[in-house]
Amino acid sequence: MYPEFFLELLNSTERSFSSMFQRTYGLFYRQNSEVFQDLFRELKRYYTGGNVNMDDMLNDFWTRLLERTFQTLHPQYRLGEDYLECLNKYGEQLRPFGDTPRRLKPRVTRALIAARTFVQGLMVGREVASRVAKVRPSLSSLSSKAFQRLSVQWKWEAVCCPNWEGLVAKRSDLIAIIGFMTRCVINMVYN
Repeated sequence: MYPEFFLELLNSTERSFSSMFQRTYGLFYRQNSEVFQDLFRELKRYYTGGNVNMDDMLNDFWTRLLERTFQTLHPQYRLGEDYLECLNKYGEQLRPFGDTPRRLKPRVTRALIAARTFVQGLMVGREVASRVAKVRPSLSSLSSKAFQRLSVQWKWEAVCCPNWEGLVAKRSDLIAIIGFMTRCVINMVYN
């Protein structure tokens, strides 16, 4: 559910972006739209777990956009690879797009990292919940000695009643019981 939701947000953003740029820049955008399509393709690939370095990908986008913009604005010049490399080398100093690359890069990176991590966490949580739901603990899965310790030591009134004076003295027992129960649940989930 959530992976598709965030992918649809990316698709919707791409469509809105493309529509706005077509209205604003017309032919110039249509001639260079693959630069933007490649950007969104890489963003989606990163989001879906692909091995994409966000810094490199965004730097490549701005580099390609600068090259395309410069070539489109100056069609009378035949620009070789050396010239374009020089243009890219000094592109950060020239700042043809102002502060936009510097401001957008951390925002896009944080947003996609957060979305990807959030969805991955939800998927892991769903898997854990599914496994735990399948667990049917039985008394036979506990050793008789451990079960005796639990039945003797585990008293809800000891945990819930603030007037129970032995709570401090028995705190280590309570921690041991919680640790034991945690290990039991983990063992039952993964076996």
